[in-house]
Amino acid sequence: MADSESSDAEVRASRLLNVLLVFLGGALGSAGRYGVTLAFGPDESTWATWVVNMIGAFGFGIVVGVLALSRLDAPSKWRWQLFLCVGLFGGLTSYSAIAFVMAAQTLESSMSMALAYGFVTLLSGGLFTALGLIGGLKLVQLKSRAAPESGEER
Repeated sequence: MADSESSDAEVRASRLLNVLLVFLGGALGSAGRYGVTLAFGPDESTWATWVVNMIGAFGFGIVVGVLALSRLDAPSKWRWQLFLCVGLFGGLTSYSAIAFVMAAQTLESSMSMALAYGFVTLLSGGLFTALGLIGGLKLVQLKSRAAPESGEER
């Protein structure tokens, strides 16, 4: 019975840590998105939204690439994914902001502009994610070439 209670407590503690990682990453990402919006100004929300989404897509790709080749154990990889991908990049990027920009464009100009913006955002987001993934994989490969494993000679 004590083993079961200990195991339950460990599971609860692990879940709480995971929630905290997402919470902290999300807070940082949301603050970053707000900062970019302030930097662009209120009249440039379309560009601010696009920029944060591309930064997030690129960063997401880098994290996935680095973690794919890392030697971290599975729980550690999962925690980094929660903090960076779900939290930080989830808070930074926003499909609700894309929907808001598209709705505003529909009201202010035309439906075709709104649809073009949505299409370009999704297409460029996929491209930035792919570039980040390639970059992340290359980073790990370069690092592994530069640092031989223990016991190996250069």
